[in-house]
Amino acid sequence: MSKVCDLVESQGRPLAEKLGYYFVDVEYVKKHEGYSLTIFLDKDGGISLDDLEKFSKEIEPILDENEGIFHEGYTLNCSSPGLDRKFKTDMDFKLALNKEVVVKLYKPLKPYNKKELIGILEDFNKDSITISYGEEKASILIPREIIATITKNIKF
Repeated sequence: MSKVCDLVESQGRPLAEKLGYYFVDVEYVKKHEGYSLTIFLDKDGGISLDDLEKFSKEIEPILDENEGIFHEGYTLNCSSPGLDRKFKTDMDFKLALNKEVVVKLYKPLKPYNKKELIGILEDFNKDSITISYGEEKASILIPREIIATITKNIKF
């Protein structure tokens, strides 16, 4: 993680928790018009625009105190993780526990011979995830090394 992301997370995570939010992730990337700092937040029941605005107003003075580490003219964005965001952090997994997820694999998982499984996320650790799968709700342990992506299963 970059120096900017480390600072933003160390300052932003406690602020988010104080406000009752989850600090999900932070990205600092170069765009055509300059640098973009995006802080992803969530909360039980979903984060609102008012919540994001409140956090933004509270984090801005903290970021201003550390302006020397940012590129000139960066843009601050506060955002929800989005419904279709690929899981990257432990917080993504924590927020999805006991919810339906789509797991896409690099290679078919035996004995199912499928590269995509939809199931309820039961557990996770640094090496694997466990989902309940199929009508019988069988618990399947999937090594993370064969997982291409994991997202929430969106139903409309």
